[in-house]
Amino acid sequence: MIKLKFKSQKFDLPLFLAAFLLCILSALVIYSAKHSSSSPFGNTLYLKQILWIFLGVAAASLLFFVPLRFHEVFSYVYYGVGIALLLALFVLGSSRWFGFGPFNFQPSEFLKVAFVLALARFFTYSKRSIYSFSWIGMALFLVLLPFLLVLRQPDLGTSLVFLFVFMVMLFWSGVPYLYVVIVVSPLVSLICGFNLFAWAVFFPLLILLLYYLRPNFLFSLGVLITNLAFGSVSLLVWNNLHQYQQSRILVFLNPGIDPHGAGYQVIQSKVAIGSGGLLGKGFLQGTQTKLDFLPAQHTDFAFSVLGEEMGFLGALVLVFIF
Repeated sequence: MIKLKFKSQKFDLPLFLAAFLLCILSALVIYSAKHSSSSPFGNTLYLKQILWIFLGVAAASLLFFVPLRFHEVFSYVYYGVGIALLLALFVLGSSRWFGFGPFNFQPSEFLKVAFVLALARFFTYSKRSIYSFSWIGMALFLVLLPFLLVLRQPDLGTSLVFLFVFMVMLFWSGVPYLYVVIVVSPLVSLICGFNLFAWAVFFPLLILLLYYLRPNFLFSLGVLITNLAFGSVSLLVWNNLHQYQQSRILVFLNPGIDPHGAGYQVIQSKVAIGSGGLLGKGFLQGTQTKLDFLPAQHTDFAFSVLGEEMGFLGALVLVFIF
């Protein structure tokens, strides 16, 4: 990998180029998605994206000269600030953003980075055993606090990001994957609890895993009781989800369950990507895009625009850059 040095800092050129290419593609896709919009606001969305790219590059340039040790020392402070901003949203009666004129600031996006830094520091300096209740409790506290606050906004998609990041970082911190399964088993139990057969299969497998790993008795008992509790409240959790959250989960499992409602977006996105074929229809030539078959084509489903206009090869290039 190419490495350039600036004032004892290593500049990762391939990483920068990959991120910059993704930024350029994002502006092109947003322009293509909204260039035929009848709304003046829609026609200029790509300019807002370009502005944020320049601001992002400027901020990255400044942060490049800040020693990594600084972020390590202040990682818990970043995390605390992020949590405080989320709490401030509830106090001010806002949902997800702070509004500053034409700009919005979403604290959960800042907290994603702060959470990674805080969790990395915790995993680096905590030398406790995986079988320590205090170790697991602190690690779970770091992830469940932002997860629950963001879920309460409500923002199911962003809240789940914290759980997936936690699982990945737990594994890459050096914890064996079987131990990772034990730590995240309550979440699996919660999901399996919606189906009695699935839960009846999962729980004996968990017992066998504990028998194989042979942790101490109190730890094993705590894991089993926690899993029983999480499996028992599955229906209660489901009934307390917002209707749109329930719909998203059901549509994720089966888009055809509501093809003209919650599943419409997913189905149309697949049609758009499929119609792109191998090489795509060409830039600005996507019919699904131009005819507004995709309501959220410039946000969550921007990949559909790229897939229709640049085809399978273009989509493959995008995935390769990621």
